[in-house]
Amino acid sequence: MSRALVGALVVALVAIAIFSLTQVACYEMGRCGGSSYSYASYMLTAILSVLLLSLVYIFSIKLQK
Repeated sequence: MSRALVGALVVALVAIAIFSLTQVACYEMGRCGGSSYSYASYMLTAILSVLLLSLVYIFSIKLQK
């Protein structure tokens, strides 16, 4: 059961990171409207989701030992 939850968490975090990074890229290219606040919030969301993904990976490795 816990493996399924970890897998679902990983998939959700990857989806959030991909969405945030595409929004940042869209803003950088000037295709999407938005303010610097939305740019910063998408960038922060991407950074936090990648950080959480790395923490999930570290904890899953430690739990396997």
